[in-house]
Amino acid sequence: MKICRLFTKEEVIWAPDVKRELLEIEKEFIEEHKDHGTSYEYKRIEDIPFMTENTLVVSDDPKLRPWYANFTCMLVMDLLMLGWLLRIKLESNTFEVKYTMRKIIYE
Repeated sequence: MKICRLFTKEEVIWAPDVKRELLEIEKEFIEEHKDHGTSYEYKRIEDIPFMTENTLVVSDDPKLRPWYANFTCMLVMDLLMLGWLLRIKLESNTFEVKYTMRKIIYE
């Protein structure tokens, strides 16, 4: 049974015109709201919805999953502070796949 660890890197790429417009809107927003308090925080999160960075790819059929990839077993071992044993087994019996997801924004 082959299972893999999928590492997904997310990249959000803005078209030059869109990036310029976004920076202008951000600048106006910050200028407009900077006097509302002594400290404020503005953060723009660039994220691709429903994407996770680390995923364990296994079969849908629970009967085909190896014992060391069982969530309940991992939870119990973590509670007993022995989860590291399962993690070592998982690391040694799986292979790593790296993938880059790009989201390009034009408008």
